[in-house]
Amino acid sequence: MPGTRPLRIMVLSAGTGSFHCGISVRDLALADGLRQRGHLVRVTPLYLPLRLEGPAEGLGPLFLGGVNMFLQQHVPPCRVTPRWLDAAWDCPHLLRFAAGLSDMTRARGAGSLTVSMLRGRHGHQRKEIARLMRWLRRQAVDVVVLSSILLSGLAGELAALGLPVFCLMGGEEGFIDCLGAEHADPAWTLIRSQARHVTHFLPVSAYAAAALAPRLGLTAEHWTVLHPGLDLTGFIPADQPPCEPVIGHLAHLAPIKGLHTLVAGVGHLRNRPVGAAARLLVVGSRTPADRLYVASQCRRARRAGIPLALVCNVDRQAKIAQLRQMSVLCVPPTYPEAFGLYLIEAMACGVPVVVPQRGALAEVVAATGGGITYPVDDHHGPDPDEPLALAQALAGLLQDPGRCRALGRRGHDAVHQRFTHQAAAAALEAIMLASPAVAARVSAPSG
Repeated sequence: MPGTRPLRIMVLSAGTGSFHCGISVRDLALADGLRQRGHLVRVTPLYLPLRLEGPAEGLGPLFLGGVNMFLQQHVPPCRVTPRWLDAAWDCPHLLRFAAGLSDMTRARGAGSLTVSMLRGRHGHQRKEIARLMRWLRRQAVDVVVLSSILLSGLAGELAALGLPVFCLMGGEEGFIDCLGAEHADPAWTLIRSQARHVTHFLPVSAYAAAALAPRLGLTAEHWTVLHPGLDLTGFIPADQPPCEPVIGHLAHLAPIKGLHTLVAGVGHLRNRPVGAAARLLVVGSRTPADRLYVASQCRRARRAGIPLALVCNVDRQAKIAQLRQMSVLCVPPTYPEAFGLYLIEAMACGVPVVVPQRGALAEVVAATGGGITYPVDDHHGPDPDEPLALAQALAGLLQDPGRCRALGRRGHDAVHQRFTHQAAAAALEAIMLASPAVAARVSAPSG
């Protein structure tokens, strides 16, 4: 960065509290990549603590604690309580406990709170937002990165502090639309209004840009695709593939990630010679809200005679170890996925992927060459024929071990080149420095 000084970047990232989340992993990896490029980066969690896969550098204090936000939305006296009382509700242990009990990260029942937060200082959480802004005013910050358009209620306040705001986006449309018309319509209106305070939007895929930019009224100069990248240290292929087919599923173990579709598809596959010995390896984050669903799918697999191993809430090293046991990864989400970091993790370990032509999944497969896709028909709701299409795709790949290995090698090479946190950080640095608002700040003396 000749003639400039390092950027002082604040990443505001919504935590999940009780389970590993791809957005948190993405944000922390991006921050680490920016630090490696010489920038000064701090990640500050909002709502709930970040669930870390390992040590994290430069974490800020938690703001907009989820319990306080809920109480200030639904209990009017809590909107004027003193900070010493509010602080008790921001205890990390309490927040993680509450997140696990109430499933605070899902859309159901979150409509009024979401709309209120998007109103910024005009919403019921103005006290918490004002506290965050007072803290930011005391920090030496050049740029703020918001991890989601759901945080755009902060954009006007950040712009009033003179801070350029960059906003990642991808997948929020599903959450917002699930709020119901009563809350979804005003939420979209508020996000469109707040968009004028955002310096630049960063959709995580071309699909995300196509899905969200028109709804926000954005033209091409307002956004640039920024593919996520991960720290792929330690993600290496196994020395030998499994002797028998192991079909993996790596995702949050909620219905939207399609474990039920995979179980049905493997049931069809087991009726074919190539799949007679196939078994399922299911890995991912499971919250209390997911337990009944996961148990029902395990019973269903058992009744179908499918051997199934379940490994929940793994750390980074355990996740890599499980990936290296898979012949192929198959995650069939029921909604249009905005990216799918699990594809990058699997391919980084040399595991080919099989996914539906839905959302950005086909885009990622085309960009890496690390797997295959199968067609789906979502025009009239869930495709009842998807499990059979999934089974056919799996059979075609598993009966050709040479092709399977070739796809795995191709995917491994592509993601280690193009989808690392260093690549994402370099791309974001270029986008930021191309902004006149940022260039003016970094060309000025530090202080």
